[in-house]
Amino acid sequence: MNRKELFNSPALRRFVTPLLVCLMIGLIIGLISYNPSHGNLWEVIFYWERAMILGMVAHDSAWWAGVLFFKWPVGKGLRQNWKKCLLGGINTYLLFLWLFWEYLSFSQMPLLLGQVMGVSLITQVFLLQTNYYDHLASIQKFSKESKSSLPQKLIKLPQEAHPGDVRTPVITRKPAQQVEPDFLIRKENGIKEKIQVTNISCIHIKDHYCLVTYKREEQWQQWLVHEQLKNLELKFSDNLVRINRSTLVNPHMIRRIDGKKGKYLVTLQGTAEATFAITRSRQHLVEELMPLIS
Repeated sequence: MNRKELFNSPALRRFVTPLLVCLMIGLIIGLISYNPSHGNLWEVIFYWERAMILGMVAHDSAWWAGVLFFKWPVGKGLRQNWKKCLLGGINTYLLFLWLFWEYLSFSQMPLLLGQVMGVSLITQVFLLQTNYYDHLASIQKFSKESKSSLPQKLIKLPQEAHPGDVRTPVITRKPAQQVEPDFLIRKENGIKEKIQVTNISCIHIKDHYCLVTYKREEQWQQWLVHEQLKNLELKFSDNLVRINRSTLVNPHMIRRIDGKKGKYLVTLQGTAEATFAITRSRQHLVEELMPLIS
């Protein structure tokens, strides 16, 4: 792994992001709360930095418990995540009580509780703004699905398959009589356009928007839509497959999959020669996608 791949590693970012946020907040609180009568400035800063790192560990463990054991959903703001934030604050408070029990009087415990909850609230706001907890949402969703990542509703053997005949699964659309076709509505200059999801080649994040590439009357169009990729993935899970953190693709629109040195790049219809990488955690998709290349 070269240096660029190392710094772009999701695992590294999941560790570095909360660490930097906690160190920054610890430094700010240390500078604001410093009183010359309380000793050296660096000792005060070190105290808060240590407290923030301990709080980070306590909060992270609380979020994991909330997602994996209590099955609490992961949202985007404090309102959707208040249970996990509260559990993290309580977990941090109990950890501090255990570590500093001999130094605390009963009159100081309510003050410590207020400090912990206040700092926890500030930290959670920062982390939620950086989408730090999105990886927990992915883990929670993955735990609900089977190991096979292509939507099971789209995979079936051809109609002419005979008993005992082993064939490669193929993607088929749902029968029209069972469900209405999925679509997006594009509104522009007072004109509404219905975009069938089967005409979409891919959706990927661009400048905090989602760029939709789709075919209209044999011509390829692109449209920037203000929507979260996660929501589009849930809405079109029967037709689009996530291949990396920022890209959904239509398996029927794949032109080519190139593999080299353990990496796979997908070329799609309507995207010229632009390629999209399949992340390592989703490379098991390659065997399922190869037979669908048009």
